[in-house]
Amino acid sequence: MYATIWIFTSREKARTPTFQVSDENHRIYEESGHLPENGFYKTAPTPDDIHIAVAGGPGKHSAWVPSFGGTAAISIRVKAPG
Repeated sequence: MYATIWIFTSREKARTPTFQVSDENHRIYEESGHLPENGFYKTAPTPDDIHIAVAGGPGKHSAWVPSFGGTAAISIRVKAPG
């Protein structure tokens, strides 16, 4: 699944033009190894950069929440009570 999502995010519409990124975020991206290609930053440089979290139950409310610059996710598995 991650590879399929990554292929989608690598397409033209899932990239951010470098001119829309602040100088501070350029530095953060470069420090994390997230380098632009042809004047664009990819939404996710590799499939490992995509994290999927599911919470709640069925319903119409869902969202995609991008990170705030060159960040890394850290997560732990949480067991349901009982």
